[in-house]
Amino acid sequence: MHRNTHSKSFLARGRSADRSRGFTLVELLVVIAIIALLIGLLLPALAKAQQSARSIKDATQINQIQKSFLVFSNDADGKYPTPGLVHRLPFDIGGGQIVSIPGQGPEDFSKNNTANLYSLMVAREFFSTNILIGPTEVNPVVFEYKNYDFAQYNPAGNSFWDLGFKANIHKGLGESDANCHVSYAHLTMCGDRKKSFWRNTQSSSRPILGTRGTRQGEFTGPEYFNSPTLQLHGPKKEWQGNIVYADNHVETGLRTFFPATVSFECGATQLTKDNIFASEFTCYGTSNLLRQRAGDTWLCYTIGAPTELFVAAQYDKLLTAN
Repeated sequence: MHRNTHSKSFLARGRSADRSRGFTLVELLVVIAIIALLIGLLLPALAKAQQSARSIKDATQINQIQKSFLVFSNDADGKYPTPGLVHRLPFDIGGGQIVSIPGQGPEDFSKNNTANLYSLMVAREFFSTNILIGPTEVNPVVFEYKNYDFAQYNPAGNSFWDLGFKANIHKGLGESDANCHVSYAHLTMCGDRKKSFWRNTQSSSRPILGTRGTRQGEFTGPEYFNSPTLQLHGPKKEWQGNIVYADNHVETGLRTFFPATVSFECGATQLTKDNIFASEFTCYGTSNLLRQRAGDTWLCYTIGAPTELFVAAQYDKLLTAN
């Protein structure tokens, strides 16, 4: 009887010792290796999900900007914001008296550039500066303008926006005045496209603004492969972007410069596919300048509109030299 009791006590102590024993070093290393493997498998999927979320946010932002254009047009005879119609040229009111009067006078086409366009909308508080920087932005010269000076909006003093707001997308990091405070290209304000489509048309086939493209819509060669725009969305070796149309619908994940619904009829030329980042149609002549007079879609940045028909278009500086 005493022997059996002693055996049971010994077995109980053995089981207690087994229960209290922790992981061995080998077991711990195996667990760590399994966790590391799982993390390695999940990281690419997580990174892809984060990129997708940023692209969706980007589409939401350009949608909001387009909505603000539509709201603006309600009080501007249907026209989208046009800086040259806000800051007009002085004119003769009689007797040789040249004055500047808000809302009157000839359009100042030189004011119709990208910086003034977006700066005007911020000055009138249609949106804030943060919405102008895409969440997928990679160009180091593009950053938010955080100290917008609303005091510069003074129509009585012939001042309508903060002149410090820049859109110098064509300059590289380290160059003089390499500042760009907006990520998004817009329909160029010149030629027939400005007359007919820079207004509230509610067209479902007319792109108005969105992800910027390569120089003059190049889709081969160094102007394409060395463009920072290929790194904004999707794979890093092909362009992908979001485009918002005049009716405010957004086409997301676009992979071509020739969207299926966008075409243009040029004089005697039949309806033809339209490169939305190029002024490629020759209704008025074959030179690059004369092509700008057409009404096809041409999304880009501009630093000036010397006349109603021609602009100085600008694009991202290439990542490497040609």
